[in-house]
Amino acid sequence: MIDIQQRDDGILVDKKFLFTSVKKDEPDCIVCSLECGEDVKYGLVEKSYIDYPGEYQQGDMIIFCILSKDNKLNYIIKSLNSNFALVQDAKAVNAHAFEDVTDVIALGE
Repeated sequence: MIDIQQRDDGILVDKKFLFTSVKKDEPDCIVCSLECGEDVKYGLVEKSYIDYPGEYQQGDMIIFCILSKDNKLNYIIKSLNSNFALVQDAKAVNAHAFEDVTDVIALGE
């Protein structure tokens, strides 16, 4: 079971992931944007801030970031300790992606 805390700036999951619409630096967390960012980034890419669809590896975890048609981001996070998803648009996520996912956080559904 995952620990979910509602904050003024978003949703904190397992004290490791902050899902938010606000771009911010959160030193102890991986910040996952709820909306898609720019196509091209110049300079150093922040590993602790995700705002673009793709597959990201952070230590022992893999973060799948999936874009929906309305520019919202959906996440599936798989690690040794937990497998969960944050979904804003279920139609954007392939059912196969939910394999081994034990918890689903649904926003706007």
